[in-house]
Amino acid sequence: MVTAENISLATAGILYYERYGKFKNKKGLGLVDFELRPHLNSKWFPKVRLPYLKKLAEKIPYSFYAIDDNTAIQVVNNKASVVSEGEWKKFN
Repeated sequence: MVTAENISLATAGILYYERYGKFKNKKGLGLVDFELRPHLNSKWFPKVRLPYLKKLAEKIPYSFYAIDDNTAIQVVNNKASVVSEGEWKKFN
């Protein structure tokens, strides 16, 4: 998630039950033009489900991938591709 231009801590905190205090968003490394939301459909993160993420996508302007634990994003020459034996979806 740090590879994106921005790190949306407010959104991540809601999905993954983490507390970031007063921090809402931070600058990332800017290596890719999307964010990543891992653990899709994991029993440990019940909010990381496609219906909830679809509603979230309507409120945010940037692209993000929702990926399960059998999926990875590969970036070669600034082109992202999905490597997966599981479930994933790109939003926005």
